[in-house]
Amino acid sequence: ESLDDRGEEFNSENLVVVSFYLITRECGSLFQNLSSLIFHIEENNVDLMDSKDLETLTNTYFHSLLNLKHLGSIDRIAHGLSILCKSMYESKNPILPNLADRLLNQILSSLESDDFSSILRRSAGIPHAIKCLLKSEPVGKKSRLFPKTLNKLFELAEKSPSDHVKVHSLNILKFIFQDSNLRMDIEGYIGQGFIAAIRGFQSQEWVIRNSALMLFSAISQRILGTDKVADQQSLKNKINIVEFFTRAPALVDYFLEEVHDFIKVGREKDLQYPAIYPITLVFSRL
Repeated sequence: ESLDDRGEEFNSENLVVVSFYLITRECGSLFQNLSSLIFHIEENNVDLMDSKDLETLTNTYFHSLLNLKHLGSIDRIAHGLSILCKSMYESKNPILPNLADRLLNQILSSLESDDFSSILRRSAGIPHAIKCLLKSEPVGKKSRLFPKTLNKLFELAEKSPSDHVKVHSLNILKFIFQDSNLRMDIEGYIGQGFIAAIRGFQSQEWVIRNSALMLFSAISQRILGTDKVADQQSLKNKINIVEFFTRAPALVDYFLEEVHDFIKVGREKDLQYPAIYPITLVFSRL
């Protein structure tokens, strides 16, 4: 059916949006296939693409990943980038050595400098970019990128003067905690994650509180799990308190400090104390 035959039903704005989405999605699929091809080429030591061309290709798609907001396109590009970085790790003579490390440093530097000034829904492709770079590290070897990245994100979520940076950092942390492939790596950061989320509840900005709530929910589901029976007070829905604080020892002192401050300050001035609700919510599941 031609566009002329559709008459008034034709909506040029919708057509443009859908067309760009389909183009970016197919470009993402192309990059995914190219990454798989490069992975096999690296394994067989075939010289098909020089380092300059591959670097240009990677930077182009990496830029797209950080600026797109359509999940269909983002997923394909992120998966392709993960395959490409993984091949650079496993190859004996990689075309682009330390590719994941360089890209991760680039995005963390941009994040800290507040270059991502606009906040798309759940930070759009930024969390996907960081997550796919972290997942590209070889399994079974000591991770270098993961602790550096997590420590930087926690620092930015708490100390950055920019609300944009705090929101992006909390959204990225939520994505990392939700990923089942990273569950073993994330185990040692459960306490820090809860602290970052609870402190986010105390912000005056709704966008920060909203991102903190999503992070709190992701960590709670990771460590506390979902209800096994309908009765919320049933012991089947609870975990052992010793097990909980063994997995998150940093929370012992933090919870005591927040409760003490609430008793000392919050009740005297009859003020709302946002940290108390998530803490009591956690204790209700123990």
